[in-house]
Amino acid sequence: MAALDLSGSPGPVKTARASLEASAANAREVKLPKWARKFTCVFKTSANADDAGKLCGTGTDAAAIGTDVFPVPSGSALEIKVEPIAIGTRSVFLSGDAGGGYAYIILEAKA
Repeated sequence: MAALDLSGSPGPVKTARASLEASAANAREVKLPKWARKFTCVFKTSANADDAGKLCGTGTDAAAIGTDVFPVPSGSALEIKVEPIAIGTRSVFLSGDAGGGYAYIILEAKA
């Protein structure tokens, strides 16, 4: 599955649904736009039930998610502040515990 590239999305608010890998062990890369200062996501199964998930700051799309993950409990939203960068792209790597579910994402220009 190709990375979800939100880097060209206009601000100041963007919502997206990222399809997650069928294997819960694999990561989905989400490329963040330069204007994003706050990233929020929740994990849902393919049946739209609450799911737990993982977030990692490094990785490779469709490959095994790293061991340095932040666990997100089922039914919880993860919200992180995103620091600005001058060049390059920023990505986060997501995985849902059920596999094959979704990450619902909100990007905001103001933290």
